[in-house]
Amino acid sequence: EPAPTRFEDRYEAALDRLEQAERRLDQIEVMVVESRLEGEPAAVEVLRFGGASAWWRAFDGERFGVVRVVDGEVRLEPKTGAGLAERVELAFDIAKGRAAPELVVLPLAPLTPGGPSS
Repeated sequence: EPAPTRFEDRYEAALDRLEQAERRLDQIEVMVVESRLEGEPAAVEVLRFGGASAWWRAFDGERFGVVRVVDGEVRLEPKTGAGLAERVELAFDIAKGRAAPELVVLPLAPLTPGGPSS
């Protein structure tokens, strides 16, 4: 679809995108999920963004990663990377209202039907 050229059209398109973003924000949820981590049973905190993606952090604050759902089973995939732990912590703090909202870039982990939300 071509980009709007008139100011009014661009303004209306921007408002539509803002409304869509606000609706998606209503789908952010923090929950505790039981699964297995490194072969051991584990309960972790999960930040779920609608049905699009989810991230987890261990209660020890040292391990974190993405959530994948395979054949209805929640799988915790540890992730590492420069600054990733801080970004995951910030995303959880924002979702819990402990930090001011801002853009946080996290690795994408698509959920599949039958994931934590179902």
